[in-house]
Amino acid sequence: MGPPEITPNGGIFAKQELNPIKQYMLKFEIKLTTAPGITDMQRLDKAADLIGASRRFLISQSSDAMGDDHRAACNLDWLIEHIM
Repeated sequence: MGPPEITPNGGIFAKQELNPIKQYMLKFEIKLTTAPGITDMQRLDKAADLIGASRRFLISQSSDAMGDDHRAACNLDWLIEHIM
């Protein structure tokens, strides 16, 4: 089973029958901004690489979620809805 998929239009996270905490090392970073930038994602990737995290989440006050198969920029509501 492949990794969950994230799309940029409203944040659709493919729910799969797996427990990401048991299968992946996760890295979370919280920003108070409503518009995280590319440098925020680069910092997240750098820190995640140091600990070997295969899933990376930049949590902010943004209204949209976007990302790819191993990282996402999202708000807390989206994260709770799609990760748990």
